[in-house]
Amino acid sequence: MTKRSMSGWEKAIIVSVAAMVVVVAGVIGFAVTRSDSNSSELYSFTIEAGTRVLLDQGQAPPNQPPTDLALQVGDTLEVINNDSAVHSYSFITVRPGETGRYTFKTPGTYIGACTIGAHTSVTITVT
Repeated sequence: MTKRSMSGWEKAIIVSVAAMVVVVAGVIGFAVTRSDSNSSELYSFTIEAGTRVLLDQGQAPPNQPPTDLALQVGDTLEVINNDSAVHSYSFITVRPGETGRYTFKTPGTYIGACTIGAHTSVTITVT
């Protein structure tokens, strides 16, 4: 019995099928990751442009984040800073144009500073 070598198109078909298997496996892995994270929540706060100016004038900026926030393990806190000044919300500090994110993995009480609104501190309780 003699061995026959594969033609170019046969090699191309095998490579294409292998590539499709890798892509399908990646999509399935992504779908599983996404479905597992659906039980978690994203809490997003945006610091509007002009917030520092309003605070310096003694005015409360719009859309202030809460002084007390109750989250669950797995939830993510996001702070988007569209202002021209550095701001803090609890332990997340963001420079102008930056976004800070933290996903809570441990229950507890997190207390930190707040430079976004009329209040000076924030308490985050994670259960």
